[in-house]
Amino acid sequence: MFRTRIVVTLAAACLLIASAAAAQTVSSLVEGNDGGVVSSDPQGPSATTVTSGIDFPGAFTIDFGRDGFGRATQEPGGVGAVVADAIWANGMTGNYVEARSRWIDTATNGGGGAVNYSFDFVIAPPKLRIADFAGLEDTDPQRPDVFFMATIKVNGVLAFEATAHLIGGTVSHVLNETGTSLGPVFVAGGSVFGYDFSGYADTLDLGSVAPGGSVTVEYEMVARVDTPGYEAGGRANFGDPFDLSGAPGFSGAITPGGPVSTTERSVSQIKNLYE
Repeated sequence: MFRTRIVVTLAAACLLIASAAAAQTVSSLVEGNDGGVVSSDPQGPSATTVTSGIDFPGAFTIDFGRDGFGRATQEPGGVGAVVADAIWANGMTGNYVEARSRWIDTATNGGGGAVNYSFDFVIAPPKLRIADFAGLEDTDPQRPDVFFMATIKVNGVLAFEATAHLIGGTVSHVLNETGTSLGPVFVAGGSVFGYDFSGYADTLDLGSVAPGGSVTVEYEMVARVDTPGYEAGGRANFGDPFDLSGAPGFSGAITPGGPVSTTERSVSQIKNLYE
């Protein structure tokens, strides 16, 4: 289920036509510590689709169906997904897996008049799960911390954030959110439990851009599992990085909203809102 909030920009009725030049850059990263063996798979920055992935032979997924892993995929068109899924039983601390993707787009106003820009985005429903076969508590010094984060920056300044940490085990746990809440719903399941979150759609008003000016939007997704090797772990994901067409985690695009009147705020005034 998606919750939607739309911010409407004002545009004057005139015949100016805006042309926009865009340049997308994407990157991805998966890294982890598998019982003291640290590995990393960075990809990009690139103008073509990137995918990072690592399997961890010392771990299992929370359903014990395969080796633990992390994967991140990002397309220049604005679609991406990340997943981290691992449970360790190596008796060691410091095990983790993190999957991260980043998309950057700069739109330039090539028209003859100032133009309003907006950023339309959709976040698919993320999920957090803890797998605990050791009877851990949220107050234990060593316990799983399963985490997701989605951020959007406009001209380098944070404009949107949704973050959630699921910490603890089967004895007790806490869920800590910052930024925009995505409406968590508890999902019971014995030794494997967690939360399903709502999807979210929004349009960010980027303000007006003068002829020859530009606006840059960057969004990033992170999924991470930190856990001791006491038969514990978890899964965090935005969508399915193996199937972006069927289950994208995040999609977004900068769109021109039309020309603005000369009484509209100047691009310098808009930039001040982000400083």
